[in-house]
Amino acid sequence: SSFMLELRKTPELAVRDCLLGGTDIDSGSTYARHLAAAVSQGAIGRTAVQQALYRTYKSRFESGLFDPPGSSPFLNASTASVGCEAHQAASLHAARQAIVL
Repeated sequence: SSFMLELRKTPELAVRDCLLGGTDIDSGSTYARHLAAAVSQGAIGRTAVQQALYRTYKSRFESGLFDPPGSSPFLNASTASVGCEAHQAASLHAARQAIVL
């Protein structure tokens, strides 16, 4: 969303465009700093924010982030397997299959 800050007249409009564009999770601090003002100024409605929050928590629940420790295979992945050659190859294959002209 920092890129969007450069494209919009105000941070609140950047937050609106990011959320409405499907960027539910902000990896920086833009939402933390400007989301409340975007809602209070009417740049984005509370319902849109609630929908983004719902999707964020839904994906986290589905990924097992709220499961008891040790019960989720996603949380038990070793750091050695992250970014390994086999996974990079699978990722590249998936990206190639997903290309739409």
